Amino acid sequence: MFIKLQKIVRNDTGTIVSGSASLMLTSYVRNKEGNHKKSHAKERVVEKLGKVIWMDQLNRKQGIFLSPTRGLVFYDATTDVFSPVESNDTRLIGTKVEEQAPRLHTNFGRCYLFFSEIEKTPFMAVLRSTFTDQKIYKKVLAHLAHGCLKNGSSIKCGQFLTKNCLSYILEGIPFSTLDCDTPYFSALADDNLKVSFFRNLIVEMRKEHPEFGRCCYADSTPLPGEAEDNPFNAFSSHGTDGNVIQSRLVLILDIQTSIPVWFEIIPSNVLDKSTIMSITNDVQATLDIKIDMYDLDAGYAREELFELFNRNNGTYIDDNGIVRNHTVLLRMPASNGYPRDELYFKSKPFFNDPDYEFDYESHTFFGERYDINLFGYPEYAFVYVDQTQAQDLLRGWRKLHFDEWNNLSKSAKEWYKVKDGFFVLVGNKDQSARDALIEYRGRTDIEGFFKDGKTYLQILPLAKWTKETVTGKILHDIIEITIYRAFRKRMTPLSMSMSNLLVYLL
Repeated sequence: MFIKLQKIVRNDTGTIVSGSASLMLTSYVRNKEGNHKKSHAKERVVEKLGKVIWMDQLNRKQGIFLSPTRGLVFYDATTDVFSPVESNDTRLIGTKVEEQAPRLHTNFGRCYLFFSEIEKTPFMAVLRSTFTDQKIYKKVLAHLAHGCLKNGSSIKCGQFLTKNCLSYILEGIPFSTLDCDTPYFSALADDNLKVSFFRNLIVEMRKEHPEFGRCCYADSTPLPGEAEDNPFNAFSSHGTDGNVIQSRLVLILDIQTSIPVWFEIIPSNVLDKSTIMSITNDVQATLDIKIDMYDLDAGYAREELFELFNRNNGTYIDDNGIVRNHTVLLRMPASNGYPRDELYFKSKPFFNDPDYEFDYESHTFFGERYDINLFGYPEYAFVYVDQTQAQDLLRGWRKLHFDEWNNLSKSAKEWYKVKDGFFVLVGNKDQSARDALIEYRGRTDIEGFFKDGKTYLQILPLAKWTKETVTGKILHDIIEITIYRAFRKRMTPLSMSMSNLLVYLL
């Protein structure tokens, strides 16, 4: 391989001021007709090295480049090795990279408030214990400050740092490497860091919440599928109208604090029934946490789950002699093998009976509990009709389709009156229909976590999609979302939105 330079311009001192480079490979292309005189050499781009910062003028086999995927990096074509460049490298003297020094006028308020508030939470202690390598630790702080304080702007991390007081504190980190920090995200792909982070998090959180990690939500969300070479992508029909290519983030979230306990990235063709059992075992073996409660969506309703969670094993005695609940609550899917239609007809005579009604979150519900068997295992079925929602949606539909409504049979009209509010939950906990619904609706916390990740912090995508960079980027994003939500929670008493707060701190 060799380095191909393009449009190199030097100043009077010989310093490169503009130009780009690519890493090329020459291959021999044989003539298909066997005429070797018509055979030729062909050049192929292996990687775009980006802007040229410094180049060895003698052999042009070594250089420093501002790569679009690697950041500031040194490359040696003789050994085909990339290596990081320190900010005090003498080869950067006089170049544009050296000129990216902190401005004398920098922002102080935002970072001071951010880190002073996070210092009052368990998270700074967790970060210090997890990232013992000081260079990685400084980059964690830089990326966290950028992600949580950029306030929706498109400013890159390196540019953000040059305008911030952190540029004076986090010494030894070239700002240009932060704009596209592939080496940093690759370093975070080390599974030991992931395990260390969650172990340290559990230790710190249990100082305030001794039961942290025992009762958890579990859910998954699709990750961006537009990058065709994402190594975790696979065909999926989960929650979609057809097969799409995507991967999924599976998250285990503590119910009491809404803080992550564990996560996994899986191809979307992995069955949910095996995923939840696998993650349960991983959490117990790795973190010594036995998850006693799952609040799940309908995709997890499988025979293996009901074998593990049913009325016969709803409680157990732990090693300390304490009786623990061992429960699951999930939505029953509308598919074969589940008695959803049977439960509808069984409950239908009582839909308008006030003895079965209760109010929750400004809505009136019908609710009743039944003993059922699923795949041979005893469970509870909680049947509901959100009467407020069903009536509102029916009223709007009937205005537009009155003739169709008149032509429906009586039984069809009875179904239309409840269909937009009818649903069934399945669980093994002995409780009322009202209590089960309140417990299940708590899973909106995990949906809020996913929303924050996608809306505020732009969880993925990453410029260079490899297994290492995707894995490391997700770990960073999980940490960032957790800290962002903790910072926002601490700022809530100000009665001001996060966006307005950050504007005032400029």
